[in-house]
Amino acid sequence: MNVFMSFHQTLRLIATVMLMASAATATTSAFDMDVTALAATLFPDGFTGSTMSLDSIAPAVAKRFTHLIATAVRSGAAPSWLPSNTVMQVAKIRLSLQVAGTLDDDAVVVDALLAARKTLAPAALGDDPSSSYPYWGFVPKFLGLTTPSAKQYHGSTPCFASVNLSSTFSADKKSVQFDMSFEQQTSALCSDHLMIGAPGVLLKFLHVDAETSSALQWHRNVSTIASKAWLLENKGVNVFRFNKGWVGLTLDVLDTITLMSGAHQFPLKKEALDATLNFLHNYVERSPRMQPLTVPRPIGSKVINVLNESYVESGDALCILRYDGLGPLVGWHAGFSAGHTTIAVRDPDCVAAGGQDCLAIYESNAKSAFWPVEGIQKTPFKLWMKQAELAEYNVLLAPLSPEASAAFDSKKAIGFFKKNAGNNYGFLNMLWTWIDVKNDNFPCLPPNYDYCFGRQAFEMTIALLDDLMGDSHTNPARQALNFRINTTNLSITEIMQYAGETLHIEFFDVYVRPEQDSWMYNTLQNGKPHIGRSNICCVFVCGMWKSGGMFDKLYGDTNGIQCGEQTLWDIFSMKIYDDNKLGVGRPQVCRDADPTNPMCQLMGNYTFHATPDFNTRSLYKNMGQNCSSLAPNFTRNQGC
Repeated sequence: MNVFMSFHQTLRLIATVMLMASAATATTSAFDMDVTALAATLFPDGFTGSTMSLDSIAPAVAKRFTHLIATAVRSGAAPSWLPSNTVMQVAKIRLSLQVAGTLDDDAVVVDALLAARKTLAPAALGDDPSSSYPYWGFVPKFLGLTTPSAKQYHGSTPCFASVNLSSTFSADKKSVQFDMSFEQQTSALCSDHLMIGAPGVLLKFLHVDAETSSALQWHRNVSTIASKAWLLENKGVNVFRFNKGWVGLTLDVLDTITLMSGAHQFPLKKEALDATLNFLHNYVERSPRMQPLTVPRPIGSKVINVLNESYVESGDALCILRYDGLGPLVGWHAGFSAGHTTIAVRDPDCVAAGGQDCLAIYESNAKSAFWPVEGIQKTPFKLWMKQAELAEYNVLLAPLSPEASAAFDSKKAIGFFKKNAGNNYGFLNMLWTWIDVKNDNFPCLPPNYDYCFGRQAFEMTIALLDDLMGDSHTNPARQALNFRINTTNLSITEIMQYAGETLHIEFFDVYVRPEQDSWMYNTLQNGKPHIGRSNICCVFVCGMWKSGGMFDKLYGDTNGIQCGEQTLWDIFSMKIYDDNKLGVGRPQVCRDADPTNPMCQLMGNYTFHATPDFNTRSLYKNMGQNCSSLAPNFTRNQGC
């Protein structure tokens, strides 16, 4: 019986977790992650870290992953450890596609694999209840950690009542020996799939299907990068467990790729839309706070075609969702139903001059397959609505209250826009708007929501992204975290070391520090290097309100609210909207189109509600700086 299988052997069948392919060896030895080789595997046509765009990584990796899997199926090779029924099923798929003449089509191969999920990866003993939920099901769950020559890991898994891992430095501290044992197996049919690693270094992937009579050992050389060597010695390595086996995890990745593919499609394809609706119903709308359930809405864009634009006041916000996987992902991790927002502003100078089309939509958006312009931009109201309809947006109008509207100075807000127009979308700090607390912002899988993408896995992911992206203008961590500790140009692992060694705090103490609106980032403006603000959509809308004096007049403190900390839930839960324009106070065309929606849905092919907590929180100092967002209830502490 094969007790340990290297991750690379698993990859030979179906490219499981392709990110590790270039670094692993065909032995059970531990391995360092070679970022250069990893980048070559992910981007075989070339890679330049300093120019890498965050929004280009996902589609490139997805395409490469899909191709490697399809190639593995076409090759017909299978390792000896693969269950015979799985081998036979893959062979049948290969034969049927060969007969149909579609075996060379990567997408068709993937669709066939996903259709055969139940036979390729049947439920097994040791699988977590979350294993039947495929979207993002490949994330690992943290079990514990070990530090060389100091802390040992002693724990258990559903398959082994006793699991022990220890690590010891060599005399010269140039290598580490790991000793691991698995005892008291709960069933001969139960096996564990584990990952052992640390930020900046992924050490080993293991499949354990039998007890070990004695400790199994392997060695790894200590990184020559000082910060990574320090992390290994002082913070140790983490032990993670996956909720299912390698084949099932691979299919989870494929399902997630299908879900997220809509973010790069125009128009949306049926497979991506169906996956998004499935995700919404089973991950997000399981919570009563995120209901009612999304259903088809045949009225389409009738409301905006009838509603007079004079009804829209300067400062009103638009609450937006595109059913493309990415938008609903926000609902899952941040606890709000929308995926995007904009602000409507009527130019007072244009009005005074008797001009036409004085009302415009201002926003921070990313150029994509369905949106034509990058960054902070202005679009005439009527043109924006046409573009939004083509983009398959679902749009709600969030009208400001009379008090908020009177407090909003359009001219000052437009001045803020002009200073920032053309700045790239705010990838540079988007994560830190969302993450406010140590553990309770990370998404968890249904049905029990106790299998979560925890901070340990998050920190490893951030270190990996930083290794790949370097000083790219879309690196989502490096500049933002350097700001938080008053340093410059430190890598993420160097920041981790500085936090522990100099500041005597944990890394999470760094990244939960509030974003400050005064921080100026090295970004791009109209494609050229620029130092300025970094704004995602909700941060920009908040910035327009703040610059327009609204918070100062309503709350009495311009700087009491840091817009860089405001998520979509934050800005739409602010009690600044007009109750008299909701529900029965809506225009008749809105009530006729959507009788049960308290807001006016301007367009969209699916029902869309702003949930939870719309228009419920009075403004207060340091608003939105310490808020949790755990599914399924997405409850926040009062005054967070």
